Amino acid sequence: MAEPGDSALATGAEALESFALEACELGVSLSFRAPSAVRKLLGCVLSGWADAPIPDADPTIRVSAGPRFALGSAHYVPARDYSDPVALLNELLIAMAHGVKAQRPDLVLLHGAAFEDPAGAQVVFGEKKAGKSVMTADRAARGALIYADDILLWSPKAMTFAGLGMSPRLRRPVAETILERLGRRSFIAGQHTCYLAAGALRLAPAGRSFAADRVFDLRPRDGMRPVRFYNVRTRIAQHRIC
Repeated sequence: MAEPGDSALATGAEALESFALEACELGVSLSFRAPSAVRKLLGCVLSGWADAPIPDADPTIRVSAGPRFALGSAHYVPARDYSDPVALLNELLIAMAHGVKAQRPDLVLLHGAAFEDPAGAQVVFGEKKAGKSVMTADRAARGALIYADDILLWSPKAMTFAGLGMSPRLRRPVAETILERLGRRSFIAGQHTCYLAAGALRLAPAGRSFAADRVFDLRPRDGMRPVRFYNVRTRIAQHRIC
């Protein structure tokens, strides 16, 4: 794995820069004021996001320079700051998801995973630590198209789901079967968590919509259990973030 010390974020304070990213399929653009290494790190874990003109308005998301990184946003602020850049990355992606929601109030943010394999497009709901990310990484290692491992978009009007183009995050240590299939160099490692590099898997671009062929509940002891079609809306309501 690429260790935290390999990242420029871990070298201490550095100058801040302004940049913007847009997800064309979602029709949104987010602006940032952050260390340049944050921009590089985002580039390693995103799909369907491209550089965009920097607006004159205040940035959507701010990240202070290290050695401890504090994140600020009008839509989401984590409870603390971080010395581990990969832990910061998780909060940064959550802030981006809330920024998308602010610009697309017609969409709903959900806790859920989704992938597409020969059996079709599948959505998996589960509580925190139910194993959604491990399941998603395992499917990625088997060649599935990945939409999301934790945060998913739902369009009530179109009745379709979409991913945010964000790579799966895993707690360390990663299962040997996943490491062997994907290769150790496919991961960006932090102290306690790691991310799959976007180029190491089939990651759907942000905003790529799909209709679910099957929906599941994932429970730590029971595994994946199918959700009957008349209960899908209930599951969506139960796992709604905003």
